[in-house]
Amino acid sequence: MGVFGCGKVILFGEHAAVFGHPALAAALSIGVEVTDAVPDDLDISLHVSPWGTRTTPGDGTRMGESLARILAAVEGDCGPVRPTRISMTSNVPLGAGLGSSAALAVATARQLILLSTSPPTDPTDLILRAAAASEQVFHGNPSGVDHTTSTLGGVLDFQRHRTPAFLKINAPPLPLIIAQMAEGADTGQMVAGVAARREALPGPVDALLGLLGDLALRARAPLMAGDGPALGLLMDLAHGALAAIGVATEALDRGCHAARGAGAWGAKLTGAGGGGCIICVSPEDRRGAIRAALEAAGALEIITTDAGFDPNAPRGAQAEP
Repeated sequence: MGVFGCGKVILFGEHAAVFGHPALAAALSIGVEVTDAVPDDLDISLHVSPWGTRTTPGDGTRMGESLARILAAVEGDCGPVRPTRISMTSNVPLGAGLGSSAALAVATARQLILLSTSPPTDPTDLILRAAAASEQVFHGNPSGVDHTTSTLGGVLDFQRHRTPAFLKINAPPLPLIIAQMAEGADTGQMVAGVAARREALPGPVDALLGLLGDLALRARAPLMAGDGPALGLLMDLAHGALAAIGVATEALDRGCHAARGAGAWGAKLTGAGGGGCIICVSPEDRRGAIRAALEAAGALEIITTDAGFDPNAPRGAQAEP
């Protein structure tokens, strides 16, 4: 694998994390990868083939502003970056809550560091800062989950206001089926909706948010053990709690029911809800049937991937699922 930025998935704790409860996020083996970097006499440019985009720093687009911020961070630490035409490919669906913008930012930062005058021995901190600056262009004041997960890889335990906020969990890659059941909803609107429901019914909603955080804590042990059936049960409970706080939809519920009916150990929505994706864990011999059931249930896209992928591990060093 060349220069790469991972997609990400929230395994447990979405929405609860906003209110200080723990959450678990995992890097995916899908992402954004640099396919070519050719010297250019004029400028630095990004070309992402599946998206049909050509971007230069400060070209008036959000991607151009993102590139400008990443370039400023890299050159501030590492000196000038050689003008280069950078070609990329991506297999992360856009607008699905799987971290496409963070994957792009991380891959871009890694490539620009390689092209700089004085690249650091360990670029991790710089990648985190550069990608954070990029994510602010797209998401305003993001939690940091997406770009941190994409940079560090693996499975991360996240809790706001804790120092450190992110702790890496030693867990093997988890085979997941991800199904996009609808276009993604606006994350800010979904968060505001949960806050409004909490204001109207603080006791019950706080109890549900606490349950979601507790499920994230309980998921650590089966994640580390690779215990799919135990994770599936926790996913089913988490989906029920997310539905109760108002972020599930008929399409997301339909996808979860279809996956379970076809033999999944468990399924839940992932991310903000209101649309977007579900995730499910399953026996290997049921994955074909689950894909067929999700297609019949109206899935827009179905991806089989590993959650907990580590882009920083040497080739061949990934744990077997």
